[in-house]
Amino acid sequence: MKNWKSKMVPEYDNILTTNGRTRMRNLGERMQKRLIKLFDNIKSSSEINVSVTNIVRTIQSAEEYIRGSNKLSSLGTKINPIPSEIDYLLKFPDLCQKYLKV
Repeated sequence: MKNWKSKMVPEYDNILTTNGRTRMRNLGERMQKRLIKLFDNIKSSSEINVSVTNIVRTIQSAEEYIRGSNKLSSLGTKINPIPSEIDYLLKFPDLCQKYLKV
C-alpha cells in the first residue's frame, strides 16, 4: 500500500461525479435504515460533527450523504471542512509507527 499512487488527475480533484453523488446519497439512506437507534436518538444538529477535508469533492460527498439521511438533512446538519495539513485521520499512514514498519 505504501507504493500506491492515485490515478486521479489533479484537475478532476474537485469534481464529484453523478455516480459519486448517487452513491453517497444512497449510503446516507442505508446507514439511517441500518442504524435506526443511533439516528432516532439524534435530537439536534449540535450532536453531529461531520468533518471532511477542505477539498470540494469531499465536501460534496458529505453533502450528498446528509441529503440521503432524512434525519441529518432535516436537522440542518453542518459540514466542518478541515485543512488536510492538520487532518490527523488522513495522515494516519504517516503517523502510525506500526504502519510505517510494514
